[in-house]
Amino acid sequence: MIKLQIIGYLGADAIVKQINDRYVIEFNVAHTERFKGADGIQRERTIWVRCSYWRNKEQLKVAEYLKKGKQVYVEGIPGTSAYINQEGNAVGRMECRVTRLELLGGGTRTAMEGFTTPEPQQKFEVPEEPPISEVPEPGPAVPPSEEGDDEDDLPF
Repeated sequence: MIKLQIIGYLGADAIVKQINDRYVIEFNVAHTERFKGADGIQRERTIWVRCSYWRNKEQLKVAEYLKKGKQVYVEGIPGTSAYINQEGNAVGRMECRVTRLELLGGGTRTAMEGFTTPEPQQKFEVPEEPPISEVPEPGPAVPPSEEGDDEDDLPF
């Protein structure tokens, strides 16, 4: 499994979309990296990641807290996509299917309106589901032994 971990800031408020009977919260996270170039000059590079966070209707409340400028920790499955921009150039984009999301920092009062939890972080996790090919077939039920457990029969 490949896992992507990002700590960064939201570039805009999250958008909620309904696709059939499911919902996706989409947002962009920016991470700025500062480094010294070969010429000794301090430089910075910002990497944007397009995130999609699949939720059911009852779990959409988190979208209210995903506001522009909010710092988040995102963990998920990486991906890429490409599109043609307005100038006609092919552009690549890094993407993340979110499996874990944490709100970091206090945020501003307007971004956190109605947020009364005293902890500085809120965690929202999605349990990872194994691919269908890895789900074991149920085997026959084994009745409990009527004779007691014999330690000499244990394989270890």
